[in-house]
Amino acid sequence: MLLLLAGGITKTFAQGPGDLPVPGTKKKAPPATAKSKTTPKPKATSPVATPTPAPVVREEPRPRTPERKPAQQPALSFNQLVQAGLDERNSGRNKVGNYYNEYIFNGKSSDLFTLQFQADNPALSLLFYDATGGELMLTKDMQSGDYKLGTAGGTLPTDGEYRVRILNASEGKLATGSYSLKLVRAGMVEAAYLATLEKTARAFKAEDPANVEATAKQLEQLAADDPKRPGAFELLGVIYQYHKPNAEKAIHNYEQAIRLGGAAQFKINYDGTGVAPKRKGELLEWRENKIAWLRLYDGRLLLADPTDASKILFSFNGVQMRSIERASSAPLITMQGLQRRNYYFAPLPSATASDEANLIVRFIQTYVIKKVK
Repeated sequence: MLLLLAGGITKTFAQGPGDLPVPGTKKKAPPATAKSKTTPKPKATSPVATPTPAPVVREEPRPRTPERKPAQQPALSFNQLVQAGLDERNSGRNKVGNYYNEYIFNGKSSDLFTLQFQADNPALSLLFYDATGGELMLTKDMQSGDYKLGTAGGTLPTDGEYRVRILNASEGKLATGSYSLKLVRAGMVEAAYLATLEKTARAFKAEDPANVEATAKQLEQLAADDPKRPGAFELLGVIYQYHKPNAEKAIHNYEQAIRLGGAAQFKINYDGTGVAPKRKGELLEWRENKIAWLRLYDGRLLLADPTDASKILFSFNGVQMRSIERASSAPLITMQGLQRRNYYFAPLPSATASDEANLIVRFIQTYVIKKVK
């Protein structure tokens, strides 16, 4: 039993896992395991502030303005008819995009004028500007349809450049519409007309052909600038009668002057005593020879001092005249009043005195006597 126990004990040691090593053998070391490397922890650092980038400001593109000038700005003259229309290619555009045409007018403060404007599109309007772009108001005559300046006296503020604009003001901003435009000269301010007439007359030199020619041109221009006043026509008649002989032009200007309330003027001889002159052929001998201007108006005549036009020597109405005739052998004219008193006068001696006497008689018969009957 002891042996069995011993054997059992031995067997038990041999087979038991034991806590001590078995005699005669080395105890194997357990297999080594690889140590994992430890990653060093980063050192703690203070956080660094990241600068905030400045915001990028993007500039919005500015809207393109439609404003532009017209391709052309033609000159506008008095009594010139313009017929035109708006179009996208050549017309100008204002700040809000409306289309317009524009004309340049050089005017004077002495000018009187009206604007005639007709359009096939009611959206078209007529505007008037000075050189600085300031608008001058226009007023429309409801009877004639013409436009006038709304300024004091209806005149331009100063001499200079002005602009006449035709604008299509429709909301649709369309380049449509045809029109006609005319700047009609109505004359001149009276004070300016009379000042020009007096200046021209005072500068006249009958002995200087160049001056005579220049004066005629100045008076022709004045007559064109204000065709409703007689003064320029009166002086033109005198120039073409005596200084630049042209019977047709003299008669035309004399007649135009009379129609406008002026006179045909002839330089005559008369006798201060009222006695008839002695005749020697076509020559006349006056007892008291005097010179005067004979002025023939519509329905009346008068004699004026040759050196002072305001000094009237004699005046006669057509209804006071009984007859008018000229002598057959001399350029003597005899005028008889209702009291059968005779008045004698004649053109100044010249090669054309006979023709001039005939013209005077004709004018008295036509304008002084016959027009009042």
